[in-house]
Amino acid sequence: MAHSLIRRLPALLVMSAAAATISTAPALASEGPAGPAPPGSAPLPAALSPVNFAPMTGARGNAGRKRSRPAIRHAKLASRRIRRGRHARLRLSLSTPGRVRISLERNVRGGRVRSATLTVAARRIRLSVRLPARSHGRALPAGRYRITITAIDAQGSRSRPVRRSLVIRRKAR
Repeated sequence: MAHSLIRRLPALLVMSAAAATISTAPALASEGPAGPAPPGSAPLPAALSPVNFAPMTGARGNAGRKRSRPAIRHAKLASRRIRRGRHARLRLSLSTPGRVRISLERNVRGGRVRSATLTVAARRIRLSVRLPARSHGRALPAGRYRITITAIDAQGSRSRPVRRSLVIRRKAR
């Protein structure tokens, strides 16, 4: 008997609390004149007055304003033409710190093949990144490459991609 009472105790507590609140609430009149209240009558109790909600401030800080996307303000390759086996250097200026995803794609017969992808932590808004010279253990082959740069802020918002071109030449013999 005591065991079943312990199991039902939370439900009994909730029901008794609900019954107590209902019994203490003032009764609403369902009949009577529908006209204006007689002069000298008391205003509505606080429980029956309309509720006003203040504007909510969310995680964004300013309610009603959209959070802006991160932006890549400046992206420049130090040298657009490099020899095979050498590193290219990319200089970036961002709107906010975060991460930067850089993707290298090689132009092959009218299409593109992804050669390398790297993600760099951007602790400041200006950074210089040394691009990879090798992929899968080999030097990147000679040809034209498209570099796609995307900034990602702390909330995960992505910037519009910025593209630059790079040419890798054959080694001098």
